[in-house]
Amino acid sequence: MARLSGLQRQVLSLYRAFLRAARNKPSEARSQLEQFVAAEFRRNAIEVDKKDFQTIEYLLRRGNKQLLMLQGTDVNGFTFMEPRCVQQEMGDEIKRNFGCEVQAGNSSTT
Repeated sequence: MARLSGLQRQVLSLYRAFLRAARNKPSEARSQLEQFVAAEFRRNAIEVDKKDFQTIEYLLRRGNKQLLMLQGTDVNGFTFMEPRCVQQEMGDEIKRNFGCEVQAGNSSTT
């Protein structure tokens, strides 16, 4: 097995810490948390270039802050807001960055 880099070890450690934190939550929230964590890590593994160290370090910092919040006794899960993709003034590139659909031939550069 290949040796892991320092960042890879940090990411794996953060993932395991999230799963351990989810084990301490009520059973109805536990499966949702585990699914959410797995989906977020998978999505970032696909979308973030492995050589984009700045983004990876940012995601690690953000993940550690979220983990601290999740480890709180009165926190049972995450909620998040999806960006609104219907604003006409948003450019196509910004819409793509937020994962919104962009219609072919629609160039909203005003």
